[in-house]
Amino acid sequence: AFPMDLPARLAQALGRSGADIAVACAPDESGSMRRHAVFALVSVVLAPDLEAFLQQGGRKVGLWLQRHHTVDVAFDLHHDDPSAFENVNTLEQLRDLESRGLTDHP
Repeated sequence: AFPMDLPARLAQALGRSGADIAVACAPDESGSMRRHAVFALVSVVLAPDLEAFLQQGGRKVGLWLQRHHTVDVAFDLHHDDPSAFENVNTLEQLRDLESRGLTDHP
């Protein structure tokens, strides 16, 4: 399950850092921290730049993030679920998560 304090932790990091974007990072299977670019809090001042990026054919969130002052926010506290940010891009990956009891999806 996603951390209930996800928005608050992103907002706190954004305020402390002076960055324009706060991005969730969580440990992967090897224990290394991995950035999860789609879990981000983005300043509204970047809306025109994001719109231009999309209109120019940009689709990779990570590439757009690299253009801006970004702060990584670790979600590795004892109460954080390490599987909360797992990628699910295929039916096989979804079934794997379901078999491990890590989804609300039946």
